[in-house]
Amino acid sequence: MSSGPVRGPNESTARAAALAIWKSKALAHGEPYASWRIAAEKILQCLPRQDGGVECLASARPCTIEQAPDRRENRKNRIGI
Repeated sequence: MSSGPVRGPNESTARAAALAIWKSKALAHGEPYASWRIAAEKILQCLPRQDGGVECLASARPCTIEQAPDRRENRKNRIGI
């Protein structure tokens, strides 16, 4: 599931907005799925824009605590933040 590209004036604003959009989409599957912390295959990537802003994209597979992969496995496969 992806937030899609989210623009902001700086990285912290764009990052927060991308995570908020991802969470709102994950909530469609139920409250237990809306935690970025326990999502699998997380990618949070931000890139500068030519206009001086920043564009971020949050992508992850929502899962519940029972479905969450082992933390060691997450660290080994982590891309981005």
